[in-house]
Amino acid sequence: MLPAPDNMEQLAPIAEQFVKAKAAAWDEQRNALIESTAADNAKAGADLLADLLSNGEVKKTSSGLHYNIIDEGIGRHPSGNDLVRMKYKGSFIDGTVFDSSGEDGKQHIDTMYRNLISGFQEGLKMVREGGSIKLYVPPELGYGDEPTGDIPPGSTLVFDLELIELNPIDFDIGGAEFSQPN
Repeated sequence: MLPAPDNMEQLAPIAEQFVKAKAAAWDEQRNALIESTAADNAKAGADLLADLLSNGEVKKTSSGLHYNIIDEGIGRHPSGNDLVRMKYKGSFIDGTVFDSSGEDGKQHIDTMYRNLISGFQEGLKMVREGGSIKLYVPPELGYGDEPTGDIPPGSTLVFDLELIELNPIDFDIGGAEFSQPN
């Protein structure tokens, strides 16, 4: 036990040291929990992807993106500065929906292609306007090993995407229609 300080001026460094030690301990616990959760989630996602691949349900790119093209579409492929109009539904591997374009992915959003996570960008390049694809995005192509909003660390994400149009004329950049998927 620390000796009692003689005056308040001696108390400040003691209190500061105590607070720093508690904060460091809390950070250490938090980081250990994040690492453990990320590892568990990454393993569960990798196991699912391995099963889907071995059953022939998906294909895999060199980056690790797993996908199933539903409809290739007939327009052009998205790139760099395109404004993308799409419908999507994002879920965890257990099927829990964490985000969508409106009511369970039935409405569209307009967003910049370059602002999408890398797994989204890679997957959208595989279809053309009017096309749809199911993506299985491992953490390294999604949000990684840090918790992001409602997405736990190390999460493999499943997206059902429909690429409606590129560079739509009637987009509303100031309104609710323009957003970035989580």
